[in-house]
Amino acid sequence: MVSHRLLLVLFILAIEFVTGENPEDVPCEEETTTRTSIPSITPTTVTTTTTTVPKTTTINPCGNVRGPVSPYRRKNGYWCSLLFFGSYTAYNYDEAKEDCVMNKLVVGSLEVDQEYIDYIKLAVTDIRHVINAYWVGASLNTTTQQYYWDDGQAVQLMNPQPTVVDPNGHVAWFLNKNSSVPGYGDFRVVAKSGFGKPNVNSILCGAPGIQFN
Repeated sequence: MVSHRLLLVLFILAIEFVTGENPEDVPCEEETTTRTSIPSITPTTVTTTTTTVPKTTTINPCGNVRGPVSPYRRKNGYWCSLLFFGSYTAYNYDEAKEDCVMNKLVVGSLEVDQEYIDYIKLAVTDIRHVINAYWVGASLNTTTQQYYWDDGQAVQLMNPQPTVVDPNGHVAWFLNKNSSVPGYGDFRVVAKSGFGKPNVNSILCGAPGIQFN
């Protein structure tokens, strides 16, 4: 008599014969390979913007004037000023004026505080020359009987008016070199020879620079 276990084995073998399948011959599930694609790197175009900084042009307000002049900003424009030292004693006004003209300048005026300050400082610090007074460009208007700056650029009326020492003379600025005393000095009409108490031995010359009108 055949046992039940033998019948079961024969039954399994019969199934394998019919189907022809062998558990070991069953193909395994297909392996799946996962690839991680590295994205291509596209070069980034960097746009460089170049900013052109315009050059700063420095305008010389006295570029039209010959000589080592100093520019002073006045109401109507720049005045280009220059000092001529004439003599250790006295400087004749007519000779001094000619020195201005030879340098294509005129006898100069004064208008702004900085002009007074600078020329007093120059006289105080100049160790080679003793400067007490400058010839300046002013004259008498016989109609009004007042003195006016006559260089054609300064505010015309002199204020204060000069003290007339010699009616036939010319206007000079006598400096206040004492810093403890207020004011810049005073104007006097003195002999054109330049001799006096004290002597006049220098002159202010100048010319208009850039004008505002």
